[in-house]
Amino acid sequence: MTDAALQDLQLEVEEALWQYDPIREALGALQIEARPDGQVEIAGPVRSGSIKDGILATVRRLPGVVGVIDRMLPDPKLELVIAKAIDADPGLKALPPGSVSVYSHLGRVSLVGKLPNEALRRRVLEAAQGVTGVRRLVDRLG
Repeated sequence: MTDAALQDLQLEVEEALWQYDPIREALGALQIEARPDGQVEIAGPVRSGSIKDGILATVRRLPGVVGVIDRMLPDPKLELVIAKAIDADPGLKALPPGSVSVYSHLGRVSLVGKLPNEALRRRVLEAAQGVTGVRRLVDRLG
């Protein structure tokens, strides 16, 4: 694929996604790369699995797209991965279930809850920050 054709494919993908209403809010958070082999890589946060599926379907049906490399992470999955990271941390086993709530919006994660001490608070924040896909962490832990 020539450089001009590659640029055209990149623009075509970006335009198609701009036309897809559910993604407009998050388009700036996605990294989109058209590759010389016709593959398109899409990475970053999305609001839901159904929006992710819509993005994949939109891009796959574009002329010139050979395949899509999906590196998107829906917010509900990110919330689950963070909760599992907190649960898996041996230093946090003493936390009662439900003491930390995890909310994500396009990779911006809020942690909400009451914790008995500062050491546990820091440990929870470290566990969440270590998860791939967290773009920003908001601490609402008491």
